[in-house]
Amino acid sequence: GSVERGDAVVFNFPEGDTIVIDMENPSYYQWERQTPGGAKTIVEKKRVAVPIGNGRVQWIPIKGIRTRPLDKRENYIKRCVAVSGETVEVRGSDLYVNGELQPLAPTGQMKFIVETKSTLNKAIIKDRYDINPGEVEGDGHSFRIPIQEGMKDQFSKLPFVTSMVADLKPRGTVLTQSPLHIFPNDTAYDWSEDYFGPLWVPKAGEKIDLTLANLPLYRRVIQVYENNTLEVKDGKILINGSEATSYTFEQNYYWMMGDNRHGSQDSRFWGFVPEDHVVGKAVFIWMSADPENGGFPMGIRWNRLFSGVD
Repeated sequence: GSVERGDAVVFNFPEGDTIVIDMENPSYYQWERQTPGGAKTIVEKKRVAVPIGNGRVQWIPIKGIRTRPLDKRENYIKRCVAVSGETVEVRGSDLYVNGELQPLAPTGQMKFIVETKSTLNKAIIKDRYDINPGEVEGDGHSFRIPIQEGMKDQFSKLPFVTSMVADLKPRGTVLTQSPLHIFPNDTAYDWSEDYFGPLWVPKAGEKIDLTLANLPLYRRVIQVYENNTLEVKDGKILINGSEATSYTFEQNYYWMMGDNRHGSQDSRFWGFVPEDHVVGKAVFIWMSADPENGGFPMGIRWNRLFSGVD
């Protein structure tokens, strides 16, 4: 069937066409952005760089890079929050599609800065609020905690909680960091994971005016997903060697986001999902294990097995 807004979709990872061997995380393209000299350094010197602060990097030798066909890439699962032809925007971590607020599901999560009167009992918050202790950051009386949307009001009223505010990254945050990790990975856009867009999702057969300003948004679509040559020369955009002031998209695209809004590598980081990358819809949970309780088999979540995916 066709992908609809709200579906839990399985798809081939769009940036998985190239990998650093045995170092798939982060993606090859993030390695390229954060390594001085980019692809040339990676290919010729067989090393990548990890930023360690103050403009310094740590060099790591690699075995090489490898390209992979579409069906040999990692399967990702995210929720489709916008289909082709729609406009997506994130304001203060609230999602809007075509200007309408899309409420986060009760089981969806966001991180909050929580101030407390006393030290947290992590065992209690796990049992009562299903919060893994390993995801709780901080100590003393200040913590960053992922809290489900349906539990945040209850959590804020706990007697030991003195304040609780959403942990939001304002616009421009990414511009102070290196490398740029928010789509479209261009200094012309000051978007963050909590303040993003508005961004139109390409639709097959639709034509847009193509400019140097919006080229970063659709460059990978035109060049990689739709197999065109693309370059900018003397201030002009050339597609397949000819000057282009517009572009008509060949296939549909989707915008995918995780319900765990502050713990999800999704379209906010790597962009659109092409229709030909879609594998199918998630139907039910076959296996679920809690790593905090020993993983498999000791930590099997029996209540989740074979339950449907909302």
